[in-house]
Formats: sequence, structure tokens, C-alpha cells
Amino acid sequence: MHVSRFTQHKEHLERLDERRRRLLRWLAFAVSALLAAVTLLTAGVDPGTWLGWVRQHTKSAPVTAGSVAPAPRAMLPVLPSQAIPTVSAGTDSSVSTVPQDLILTGTVLGRNFREGRAMIGVAPENPQTYAAGALLANGARLTEIHPGFVVLEHAGRSVRGRIELRGVHETD
Repeated sequence: MHVSRFTQHKEHLERLDERRRRLLRWLAFAVSALLAAVTLLTAGVDPGTWLGWVRQHTKSAPVTAGSVAPAPRAMLPVLPSQAIPTVSAGTDSSVSTVPQDLILTGTVLGRNFREGRAMIGVAPENPQTYAAGALLANGARLTEIHPGFVVLEHAGRSVRGRIELRGVHETD
């Protein structure tokens, strides 16, 4: 049987395409592994601890017929420096039944007083960042941001809050 030159060329191209696909798969795997390693290192995970954990959880036991059990789910170890606090001060203002004083801890100016950001919260250690025009959890709207103070509007009333060492003080 005679194979045409076109068919030979087509088969050659298919083999090249398959090689390229394999190369791209390995390249994608290598880049993903590198990205994962950089992410872990940036997050502060000690490589020795992580590699020890991987070795411990990837040991394989001999498999006999009918003894295949589902693999246990493993969790990455949490280092003491990565422990997540259960409650952060100042994060409960939107669920509080009692009104709480707002504390203005800083402002970032925009091109005019109707742009920018303000750091406001109920605890100076953990303020939330609001953009100009934002609606706060208490129903007040952040209408203006100036150096050192903001203007909030609520129920048709404007209130100016300024940065003080101990928090927001109203000035009409």
C-alpha cells in the first residue's frame, strides 16, 4: 500500500504536536510547583517543616487485594505565627445591639474632598477602610474626606469627625 507524502507529513506534524503538548504540560506543572513553593515561602512556612509534613503524609503502605481504604484528608500544619485569632477587637460593630462610638484613625485624600478613603472603626487597633460615599453599618454615609477629619451624614444631619489621639470627636 502506497502512503502519500501528504499523509506522511500530516503524521509527522501530529507527532510534533503531541511532543509540544507533553512539553507544555510539564512546563505548566513545573511553573505551578514553583509558584506553590514561592507562595509557601512568602507565607512564612518553614521549608523543613513543610517537607517533613509531606514525607510523613505520603508514605505508602503495601496494598493487598481488597484492602484499599479511602485516603485520609490531611491538613497543612498551622505554625504559632499563623494562628488566626477567633475574635478581633472592633469587628463586631455591625452586629452590636448597642450603639458604639466610631473612631477615625486616618484619612487618605483623593483628588477632591468627595474622593479618598477613611479608616474608621470602633477600636483603633482594627479600623475598616471606607471609600468616600460609602454607607457605614450604622446607616451613616461618608460624604467628605478632608485632611484630619471626615463628614458623615445620617438622617439629614451632617456630623464632622476629626482625628484625635482617642478617636472621633463631633464638631458641628
